[in-house]
Amino acid sequence: MDLFFDFSIISWNVRGALGQSTRRHLRDVISQHHPSLFLLYETHGLFVKVEAFWENLGYKPLFLQEANGHSGGIWILSYVNDITVSLTDSIHQAISFSIQKRNVVWHCSVVYASPTPSNRNFLWDYLSDL
Repeated sequence: MDLFFDFSIISWNVRGALGQSTRRHLRDVISQHHPSLFLLYETHGLFVKVEAFWENLGYKPLFLQEANGHSGGIWILSYVNDITVSLTDSIHQAISFSIQKRNVVWHCSVVYASPTPSNRNFLWDYLSDL
């Protein structure tokens, strides 16, 4: 795992990723921690509206599960170029992917569960099958 020694992830339930105050906080977090991957949940908007912001920070979208109105949303953004990232599967409440750096592979599922209990049953089935 020495290959991932300098690899870091920040995961944030941002509760709205389009606002100016959120962007200010994001810039501060990035300047302090320089995460390799940034995982954002409950985005409340479409990535295209902030794509230039992220591009200026050096991040590119890997996988996007867009919000449905003001509900949900998962964005997985990357700053590093020396990894290979492959989508395993995705549903509205989760994105599963693998990260490979040379011969080391790491698997990850990013989950933002619905607050509606009946919708979570589908998520649990998905995770069990995965």
